[in-house]
Amino acid sequence: MIQIREATPNDTDSLHVLEEHMTRRLRSFYRMSAFGLANQERKLKNPSNALRVYTVLVAIINHEIIGAINYQAENGILNLYGLSVHENYRRQGYAREIMNYLINFAKEQKLTAIRFNTMQITGNVAIFFYLGFVVANEKPSVVCEGLNGE
Repeated sequence: MIQIREATPNDTDSLHVLEEHMTRRLRSFYRMSAFGLANQERKLKNPSNALRVYTVLVAIINHEIIGAINYQAENGILNLYGLSVHENYRRQGYAREIMNYLINFAKEQKLTAIRFNTMQITGNVAIFFYLGFVVANEKPSVVCEGLNGE
C-alpha cells in the first residue's frame, strides 16, 4: 500500500537518488538553456533569489521512496513541479494516487486551480491528459531547450 506524506529531513538522501535518476533520464530529452544555467547559478549564489519555495511530497512503498512532487499554494492556485515516479513503479497508478492526494488537498484548502508546468518532449503532457488535466496554455521554455537547441 502506498503512503503519501510531506518529506522530512530523513528523506533527503533517498530524494537525491530519485532526483538524480530522473534528471539523468530527462537530460536525454533536453538540457538547460543559457538563460536557465545563468538563472540556476544566480540561485546558487543567493538562495533568496529563488522565485518559489515548494513543499516536497513523497510516495512510499515498503519504506522506499518511489515518487515525489513539489507543490506550493499561492493566490488560490496549487502550483506543482517535478512529478516523478521511479521507473520500476511506473504504469501502476502511483502518479494518479499522488495527483489525487493533491487534488483533495486543493479542495480542502479551497484552492481554485491546479497549475503544472511540463515540457511536451518528456511525454508528460499525455500523462496529465490521461489523469484528467487539460492544457490551458502553451509557451516555449526559456530555461530549457531540446538537445538540438530548439
